[in-house]
Amino acid sequence: MMTEINNLFSSISIEPRDYQTRIVQQITDMFAGKHLTKDGAFTPSIGSIMVESPTGSGKTVIGMMAQRI
Repeated sequence: MMTEINNLFSSISIEPRDYQTRIVQQITDMFAGKHLTKDGAFTPSIGSIMVESPTGSGKTVIGMMAQRI
């Protein structure tokens, strides 16, 4: 899965930062019901998500990556 995420922008000049890739992996896991809580339990799959992040942190890139998976 991480290889797919890293290859998403290979044809354009956007290189996602490591933290953006980690966030997209967490989003993917949450939609698939594979996200582990701090207690070590899997969360049920979700139908939507909100990414809250500071200005300039690349939410648009994160959203573009997440929607392509």
